[in-house]
Amino acid sequence: MAKTISISAEVDTASLSVAVTAAPGSAGIAVAYALASSSVMIANTSLGATVQYKVGSGAWLEIPVYSAVPVEVNLSYEQIMLRRARFDGGECSVRIDVDSVPRIRAGGSTLAKREQSARQLRMAIFGDSLSDGGAPGRAAGILDGRPWYGSTTVVTPANFGGLTWLYNAMVDGRAGAAGNGIGTIETDARCWMRWTYLGDTPGPWIDVSTGGFFVLPSGTFVNSGIFVKIRGATPGVPNASSLVNTAGIPSISDYNLLGYVPWLVGQLGATFTDYQTFAIPGATSADALKFVPQGLLTPLAAALLLIGTNDSPDTPAKAQASAANIIAAIDLIRVKVEYLAVGEPPPNINATQTVNKFMGVVGDIVSAYCASLKGNVEYISSWDRMVASGASVIGSGAGARPGAYFDDIHLMPFGGNEFAAPYAAAFLRRFSRAPSRRHALRTWDSTARAGSFNLNPTFRGTAGIFGGATPTAAGNGVTGTVPDGWTLTRVAGVSGTATQTCTTAFEASPDGGLSRYTMDVAGASQGDYHELSQQFNVPANMTAGEFFQFLTETQTVAANAIGLAIWQAQCVAGGNIQSSYVFQTGRDVANFTVEGPMLELRGEPQKMLSGFTLFTIRIRVGARTGGGTGKVGLRVGSMDRAQ
Repeated sequence: MAKTISISAEVDTASLSVAVTAAPGSAGIAVAYALASSSVMIANTSLGATVQYKVGSGAWLEIPVYSAVPVEVNLSYEQIMLRRARFDGGECSVRIDVDSVPRIRAGGSTLAKREQSARQLRMAIFGDSLSDGGAPGRAAGILDGRPWYGSTTVVTPANFGGLTWLYNAMVDGRAGAAGNGIGTIETDARCWMRWTYLGDTPGPWIDVSTGGFFVLPSGTFVNSGIFVKIRGATPGVPNASSLVNTAGIPSISDYNLLGYVPWLVGQLGATFTDYQTFAIPGATSADALKFVPQGLLTPLAAALLLIGTNDSPDTPAKAQASAANIIAAIDLIRVKVEYLAVGEPPPNINATQTVNKFMGVVGDIVSAYCASLKGNVEYISSWDRMVASGASVIGSGAGARPGAYFDDIHLMPFGGNEFAAPYAAAFLRRFSRAPSRRHALRTWDSTARAGSFNLNPTFRGTAGIFGGATPTAAGNGVTGTVPDGWTLTRVAGVSGTATQTCTTAFEASPDGGLSRYTMDVAGASQGDYHELSQQFNVPANMTAGEFFQFLTETQTVAANAIGLAIWQAQCVAGGNIQSSYVFQTGRDVANFTVEGPMLELRGEPQKMLSGFTLFTIRIRVGARTGGGTGKVGLRVGSMDRAQ
């Protein structure tokens, strides 16, 4: 009698970051890792520098900037050496993702798929402006915990064709005080780019022709680079230059509620340890094909692809070309992930009905291809959730679901929430949502180096205080109490006289978990808001160079048709050395007649810079003047050490 024995193979993974300090032509530096491995992926995370590697006594091989190579090697007895390829400026480093030797098990178990470690359970989102409301792409070396001058201006955008090829630029926030982060960005005849910080020599020419995300170093000044987004399929602008200026303080903006990304990511919560959004506004499907490979340099568990809106197909030939590009992107991604969701863009109400019809043709072609794969790819559509009830004309300004759109193509927060719902359900069918811990007594333990930096991260109790010139409930227009350790203050808008009222309460959460602290605001003058804040010292046993992370769990409980103009959670670190918004809204949060989902959002891990003294957390809620009302729920606001 035959007996079936199931075989399973388990693979552990680890990730190493290595500073490549060895000079060109030298013997190199050795990778310090002594455990058995089956293979590694070496990603060049340098800022403009080319790296060389070799295995054992083999030949030296190059890894260009923002590239990665797979290497079959057992690090328990084979050695990887690293060095710079040449003196080309900028920081020089690699990240090495290591796969262990598989452990084989027989009998009693089922065949196991390859699992990533918790630290590598990443999800990436590829798209255009519809996907641009999420944490910025963190391909090798990009936006890895550094603050940036978000208010960076290319002074003469016409020199670069009106910023259609070069879409965006941000100066490194460590470069200097606001207004001093200036320099010159330029291209040569090849459309390669370089950056010169004020007073420095020019940095190296960088090939940006592939499109995507690049950090251009200056010549010799450290921490003075500029980050650029390039639309690779759009013709470049040769021999161009412009001054660049900055304003404000360096910041990191993780999630903007104006798009669907935070409403999706927030519902997935800790299911994935890292969410990376690779999105360039205005990008066509051809542009996306150029930058998708950059987002695949790090190991991924899952991905979402939402491209094609900017193709605006209005003929069968254009529809076929758009579908071909999307299918090509699918083929690049699906072999790198356990699960890929391919999205149908929402109706482009700003386009003609003909364009919307042919976008439907693109969807038919792509969805049929996804179905034919019968594997880890699924086509998801929220199209029907974005149109008006009974609408027969979709396009040329007609057919939009009321409250869903901002300008007939981009979404309002309400539209983002509605659009995200089927995608959240799809990912949670494939991946179990990781449970959240909401221990009400969490506090920092310097020995264990664990816990929350701030007091009362779950908003318990009623012993908090009121701020402002009149530090009373009445003086701040508040009916209710303040959680222990927190301060609630009403801040006046442009009129200088605040009129907004706020009612606070503790209420049961819809999921049956820890109760939520709610703030219900109304009657605002323009710019009024109520701010819940807390200031605290850098905790013991945390030092410069380590990473911290801001975590929030919040909910839009209700908002009328005018709604909220301000809804944000911000961390300011080191006496305004840098600022981080784990979420904010660039458009009014309105039309929430049904409670929105509880969103668990984690800010990008940030490096603690030298000079940090204090942290300040600010959670702000402000109604739109003219009758806006809104109610939000707070369950977690915690500053933690990033693991």
